[in-house]
Amino acid sequence: MKTRFPFILLLFLFTCHVYCFPENNKTYLFDLKQIEKATSLSHHWLKSKEFGTQVLSFTVNENNNELILTENSDGINWSNANYLICEVWHDNPYSLLMGVQFYRKMGNEASATKQGVETATGKEGPRLSCTIGILPKLKTRMIFPLSHLDGQEIFLNRQPRQLKGTVTGRRIDPEDVGKVSIRLTPAMAPDYLPSLQIASVYLAKELPKAFEKPAKPVVDEFGQWTTRDWPGKVHNLEELKATVGRTNAIAQQASLPEDWSTFGGWKKLRFEPKGFFYTHHDGKRWWLVDPEGYAFISAGVDCINNNISGVLSGQEELFGWLPPKEDPMFADTYSGRGRNGMVMVDFLRSNLIRIYGNEWKEKWETMTVGLMKEWRVNTVANWSDNDMARRNKIPYVLNMNRFPSTPVKLYRDFPDVFDPAYQEE
Repeated sequence: MKTRFPFILLLFLFTCHVYCFPENNKTYLFDLKQIEKATSLSHHWLKSKEFGTQVLSFTVNENNNELILTENSDGINWSNANYLICEVWHDNPYSLLMGVQFYRKMGNEASATKQGVETATGKEGPRLSCTIGILPKLKTRMIFPLSHLDGQEIFLNRQPRQLKGTVTGRRIDPEDVGKVSIRLTPAMAPDYLPSLQIASVYLAKELPKAFEKPAKPVVDEFGQWTTRDWPGKVHNLEELKATVGRTNAIAQQASLPEDWSTFGGWKKLRFEPKGFFYTHHDGKRWWLVDPEGYAFISAGVDCINNNISGVLSGQEELFGWLPPKEDPMFADTYSGRGRNGMVMVDFLRSNLIRIYGNEWKEKWETMTVGLMKEWRVNTVANWSDNDMARRNKIPYVLNMNRFPSTPVKLYRDFPDVFDPAYQEE
């Protein structure tokens, strides 16, 4: 899959400020009418067939797509909740990015020197932001765990129907939260500008129940999105075999340029061959030198592996077909490598197994090595299959793992190197 609630709207008319109330799991409900007043986006109210209730619908522009949830967080106890939840649906054929932005409260001396980052326009930006991908034409609860306000992790735990979430910025205490907004970024703009429906936005202590199963699966037997077509999409097993066959033919015929060395170095500039990579200064600049002595410029791609897995846990109802778990041949298509032990499913492996059977790993390696030559990639970069690289004498890099840590991190997973605990570990 690539990447781009139902409730009854209750209006409280006692005073203009009363729009917060607990309802079951909810600790605060943001008023859609207040969000409507604060936006410059074209919008209207409609009876949504997706949610079965009144929703606020926005037409997303290329720029200036900010929806202000609250200007100052007056009356909102962010410490009394664990999740910010926004129930949405959009009609873009591609994913939509929703960026949750947290600003510090203004005007108090304690936070005066700890505001957000200043932008190019001179205006203060958000202190902390999180960008989450929302799948197209699928009712989704965009969920931001408020524990991430501490800024200690870059990635969110995956939630059903939403793509990977990434956090940037600096930590912010819940009691210092002021303005909160959502910035909308449509994929493939300006050709596709979606209409976004928002059914509700609220704070909650617990994760909500899943939405009902869609009328039709949105992922087919080859791991493709079903609601859209595109050039190269396969519709049956024969088309899949033909597509992979063409890729294999390209890989089989590929070779490195004549002026490249065995390791992808540049034959027009040579230093002393030492049988291993090393650095050399020629009096003017530093060079990386390959084992044959040739100047080497690394052009690498991360994550060269024989897997493209996606989250299965909690969203099994989205799939029209899954690899048979009872078949030992498909055992490697499932894994628990996701965050929090989520079960993952891998359609790259499944597709190759359906074509090549038990030889799928060897076929993948042959095609990958050939395509790297065809595309002039001379390095297997981070988080990749280094065993494959060693077998084929392709330069690779090593990750720096298991460096000492400390109880308090300076930024995400970066330790406090001056903490005695760092030295002790």
